Amino acid sequence: MGRQAGRGRNRQTKRQAQAGSSRLKQAQVIHTQMASSSSAQSFLKVSSRSLLDGDLSARKLHQLVVAAEDAGARGADRLTKAGKRGKHQQNLHRDMMRSVMKQSAWRPGVYQGQLTTMAKDKTIAKGRWPFILPHEVLSQIMEENPVWLKEVQPNSSSGYGFVAASTQDIATEFKLDVSQCVPLGLHADGVPYTAKMRDNLYCVSWNFAGCSSSSRFLITCVPGSAMVKEKTFDDIWKLVAWSFRCMMQGTWPSRKDDGSPFGTSRADALRHQKSGSPLRPHGCFVQLRGDWEFFRDGVRLPAWNKSDYMCWRCQANGQTKRDLSPEGPCLSQPLSGFQFLERELRSGRQLSAFWGIPGARVGHVRIDWMHTIDLGVSALVLGNVMSEYLDVVPGNNQAERLAEVWRRVRLYYSENHVENRIQKLTLGMFRPRGEGYIFSGKAKETANLVPWASKVATELAGPPGEHWHSVMCMLECLQTLYGQLQEDPYPTDQAKSVCERFLLLYSGLMSEAERAGKQHAWMYRPKLHLMQELLVKCVQEWGNPKQYWCYRDEDALRWLSKAGVRRGGAATAYGIADVVINNLLAATSVSVVIN
Repeated sequence: MGRQAGRGRNRQTKRQAQAGSSRLKQAQVIHTQMASSSSAQSFLKVSSRSLLDGDLSARKLHQLVVAAEDAGARGADRLTKAGKRGKHQQNLHRDMMRSVMKQSAWRPGVYQGQLTTMAKDKTIAKGRWPFILPHEVLSQIMEENPVWLKEVQPNSSSGYGFVAASTQDIATEFKLDVSQCVPLGLHADGVPYTAKMRDNLYCVSWNFAGCSSSSRFLITCVPGSAMVKEKTFDDIWKLVAWSFRCMMQGTWPSRKDDGSPFGTSRADALRHQKSGSPLRPHGCFVQLRGDWEFFRDGVRLPAWNKSDYMCWRCQANGQTKRDLSPEGPCLSQPLSGFQFLERELRSGRQLSAFWGIPGARVGHVRIDWMHTIDLGVSALVLGNVMSEYLDVVPGNNQAERLAEVWRRVRLYYSENHVENRIQKLTLGMFRPRGEGYIFSGKAKETANLVPWASKVATELAGPPGEHWHSVMCMLECLQTLYGQLQEDPYPTDQAKSVCERFLLLYSGLMSEAERAGKQHAWMYRPKLHLMQELLVKCVQEWGNPKQYWCYRDEDALRWLSKAGVRRGGAATAYGIADVVINNLLAATSVSVVIN
């Protein structure tokens, strides 16, 4: 017992010595950076990055900065004074963030709105919540970069003809000068953000809808555990609608979104100064992006598992949804936007506050390629091909055959210099228990395996009418659809024809599996219906799906998930949103850009 206690004390002493040595090295680095800087401003720019990225807690950073100052460095007064020079540890993060925020040229600052959320004890209440207002960000961008106005305005020859036409329609409806109108899109989705990825951070952002390289601009974010889905989203949409109305009216607001006067904070004082003055340009809402889950929870569109109606663009229901032919509900029973809204009201459903955004129409809701094809249909096809391939490759048992499939996947990667690869292959990645065969991977990983699956089917294909021949023809269609994304102009008619052939072949495989009693093979998935809506109907109006897919939104979400991780302190829902938004404001010098 004595020896063990002694060893424990020795290990603890060793760890403390190592920690002290590490702090000394970091302090020496900071001292070097401070010594080479000519001003406190340059030092703040260097040291604040560790705080914003979550690499160091406020307490740890304060210890290092104080140690560097004690070693003779100068220029860190604004950081070392935080929390009364460390006396009030609970105020360190707040005070250091205030110092960092003073570097940001963004104005006027965080807007405190109202949001309905759920606390950890399950109580639901409406309280203050941080937002970044679209009309404030857009106005500042255009004030400091006037040339951007022409760069973000689409024209019919740029491939964004539908966006340009929608902008013109809104300008005509609201009697606006179209040369002063900028088409804007909205996006919302969740991303895992906690250390153990047990919670999602739902983020709402906007972008320039007529520019494929547009950055994403955060409006607000809410931890999934604090969401009261419909109520929370309704509060967000009401505030967004108010901001868009300000842009459409072309006047800075004189009151807050709820009609109350602006407060006494520095940010609200700046807003009060601008009230009633001209606001340019006019931001016109023309596009909403996201996955089906968000459309269901955030906009109250029909869900994929509803027995009455499952689609907002046609009359498909639980009985007719499996009909993917040209005679099916997608093409034979289409719905206009007004017909959909009328159907919802007649059914007694309450409409989302989203429809209060000026110019919002059902046709602005975009079906996304990444969620529908890459993570939906392609994952479905790939899961079935892998499952059937597993039964024909050589091996004495399932483990050996799985290893052989993985070896051939790696060989394909190597021969074709594929990026975005899966790092392993397990049975659960394509044969989930109790579910239909579907591949579980990231979107680009899944898309990059489609050519491999086509190669497998070609090697196993027999004469026409044979199973693997049908699989081969179906995968050829899928590859063609991927290839068409790179064509300019986008071949809408060919895409429609190829998609119809794909769905015909998949329906045949689905019927074949049912007759053979293969319960989990080639099952129906609602994403097949969305694929039909997208490629048979929607691209005729919207054009190339890559111009409104969610890949760039997902890149932005990954950045935000890192910004949402806290280093110490109470992880309240408001605190998490406040940290994310302040990190963005502090990290950008002109606008709230998610790069």
